Amino acid sequence: MSRSEVLRLYRKMLKYSSMFSDYNFREYSLARVKESFRQNKSLQDKEAILKAVEKAQKNLGVLQRQAQISQMYRGERLVIEAETPTRKI
Repeated sequence: MSRSEVLRLYRKMLKYSSMFSDYNFREYSLARVKESFRQNKSLQDKEAILKAVEKAQKNLGVLQRQAQISQMYRGERLVIEAETPTRKI
C-alpha cells in the first residue's frame, strides 16, 4: 500500500468522523483517528503496516455507517457549537 493510499484513507476517516451530528461523538472520533494514525506513523515492518491499514479500513466502514445513522437522528446543537454572530461597529 502506497503512502498516497494511506493518506487517502486518513482523509476519508477524518471526513466521515466530522459528519457526526453529535458534538461529543464527532470530537471523540476525530481525536481517535488522528491519534491512531500518529501512533502507527513510525511502523517499519511491512506486515505490521498492512495489519494497521486493514484495521483502519474496517474502522472506516464503521465510521461510514455510524455517520449515516447520526445524520438520520440529528438532535439540537449544543451551545458550544453555535456560531457566534459577528458584531458590526
